[in-house]
Amino acid sequence: MSDPDLSSLRLFATICQERNLARVAQNMHVTPSAISKRMAKLEADLNSPPLLKRGRYGVVPTEAGLDLLSRSRSLLDEADALREGLQRFSDKGGRTVRVLTTSTLMSGALPQDVAEFLKLDGHKDVSVHLDIASSSEAVMYGLRENRAAVGVLWDRVNLSDFQVLPYRPHALVAIMPKGHALEAATEIKFTDLYHHDVVGHRSSLEAEHVLRRSKVIPEQPIRYKAIAGSPETSLRMVGAGVGMAVLPDDVAKPYVEAFNLVTVKVNERWAHQTNVLCWNKTRTLSDAERSLVDFLAAKFSEHTGPESGQG
Repeated sequence: MSDPDLSSLRLFATICQERNLARVAQNMHVTPSAISKRMAKLEADLNSPPLLKRGRYGVVPTEAGLDLLSRSRSLLDEADALREGLQRFSDKGGRTVRVLTTSTLMSGALPQDVAEFLKLDGHKDVSVHLDIASSSEAVMYGLRENRAAVGVLWDRVNLSDFQVLPYRPHALVAIMPKGHALEAATEIKFTDLYHHDVVGHRSSLEAEHVLRRSKVIPEQPIRYKAIAGSPETSLRMVGAGVGMAVLPDDVAKPYVEAFNLVTVKVNERWAHQTNVLCWNKTRTLSDAERSLVDFLAAKFSEHTGPESGQG
């Protein structure tokens, strides 16, 4: 038996999180076969039975894999903490801020807000690394694994393990090409979607799952005509006449004129949401991290008021 290298353990943990070998390979810019060889070597180094198996919904850990995942988390946490602690000496006292968010929020106002923060006096030596996770749950997982200091996600998940501040409110809208049957509607209910073709994307599927699990929306399946990899791609497909999509208003706004689209308000209580900033309760934010959090949190008061539709 040989000692496993940390990179292989981290790769194994990523596969357990994503449950999709091809997606992990694409994100790492390697082939699935190369990852399979790494996992085979990890099993050989540990003299273990198979750690992964094909499941109904992708690659899942075996019983031995679950045991390794549980035991390796503390080791990976310690390695991340060690690297992060040393990084503070090389980046002038922690002037690098790592932020993890979803593709939907990355498509909205967050990049512009971060750019505004970086242009402020006193931030010339601050850098912000924005990274995308596959879902809100993956953002929380990444924070627990110390992949980032701060997470930005929606508020309909269990955030009891984190410090939380509100960021920006937004309202969901239905986006459709001109001439669509619902174009003249002043507002729609979620059940109206069941009668039309819909273009989804990964974050919208996660949101739908959370809402169904909370019994906020009916169990009736949505008629997905296409599922895209990002909000931008889904809006391009809507512009091409494939179907309609549901996204935050700030995400849809830049594409409405460009693709000749129409938006209609979704009249549901849960369609008015608040995005939040969160970080581990056990973490002491560096000066740069706290400065960014305070700056982004101030956006909440700037964008709330009688006309915001919060409720």
